[in-house]
Amino acid sequence: MAFEKKSFNNIYENMVAETRSRIPQLTDFEEGSVIRSLYETFAYELALLYEQMDLVYQAGFIDTATGAA
Repeated sequence: MAFEKKSFNNIYENMVAETRSRIPQLTDFEEGSVIRSLYETFAYELALLYEQMDLVYQAGFIDTATGAA
């Protein structure tokens, strides 16, 4: 199975969908809400992590590796 990089939007939307299915009482995901601010912060950091993981993954193959050996 290949590594699949996830985008900020994908991560955020998955977090919201999972929360809505598990905690239906939590409905305020409008801009400025506490939960949205938290989720956007986590999604942003996770997206950066995926970018770094993708670089590491690509470095494992001769065809896609960059930099000095």
